[in-house]
Amino acid sequence: MRNLDPATEVAVMVADISGSTALYDSVGNAAALSQINACLALLHQITEAHGGQFVHSKGDDVVCVFEHPQKALDAVVEILAKTRNSRLTVHAGIDFGPVIRTSDDVFGDCVNVTSRLAGLANSGEVLCSQGFRDQLDAPGKAMLRFFDTWRFKGKSEGAHIYAFSDLGPGVETQISFVGSEEVTQQPGPRRGNLHRIEAELTADGQVFRCTPDQAITVGRSPDCDLVVPKPWVSRFHAVVEIHHHHVYLRDTSSNGTYVCFEGQRPVLARREAVLLPFFCQLSLTKHPDAEEADPIECKVNSPFE
Repeated sequence: MRNLDPATEVAVMVADISGSTALYDSVGNAAALSQINACLALLHQITEAHGGQFVHSKGDDVVCVFEHPQKALDAVVEILAKTRNSRLTVHAGIDFGPVIRTSDDVFGDCVNVTSRLAGLANSGEVLCSQGFRDQLDAPGKAMLRFFDTWRFKGKSEGAHIYAFSDLGPGVETQISFVGSEEVTQQPGPRRGNLHRIEAELTADGQVFRCTPDQAITVGRSPDCDLVVPKPWVSRFHAVVEIHHHHVYLRDTSSNGTYVCFEGQRPVLARREAVLLPFFCQLSLTKHPDAEEADPIECKVNSPFE
């Protein structure tokens, strides 16, 4: 593989195979490994067919680089299309920026961001950074829709994220953005001083504080603020954040989050934002009445002047 100039800016794609755990359980180790290797070979073949360089694979993840961003998008679109009806599907992330290249790996902030985007994406979906989208031609940009503004852990500012989904309309990721009329409305705290409103999440005896300047990410990934190491929890499952004097839960998972309001039936939020009341419980994926459910308590403190 040709080495990259350390100063070269490239599109980095991280693709992750979904469904391998269930496949091992259903068909056994040998058959599952064979299918996973065939899927990895397909990703390798498509990457090189579009002029990309297959850097390496670790487990179910593959890392590839492309000198031409549009070819990276074309490659991932073909990957999603060719794995659409497979028992093994793919979700991916793409960023654009400078990398440091060694003989068998690439390093840099661009790689880290790409990995986080891949972890946030649903099966059959690719999430792209603003920097990557800016490098595309007009038809390429038209393929992507605005997904969200996300502040990754360790970053001081939020970044725009764009998505492409191979799933049909009504099945792809749907999000009701905070501030829109589509946000699920429930009784919430009345307006107070924006700089003093906060929310407290309590899980396993630990308290996590959400402020207007500090959202709380929840999920299985160690990159999250509140880590829930359960197999049914998505890597980046949800965010609790404050906008316009109100506290919201924004679900970013595959299976949703149950919001338990006092005296009401639980509300399942899936890829949407829900206005939170003064007190509620959050149950990730599992219905709050399920034996495995381990609800997170959420309390909104809103002093008034």
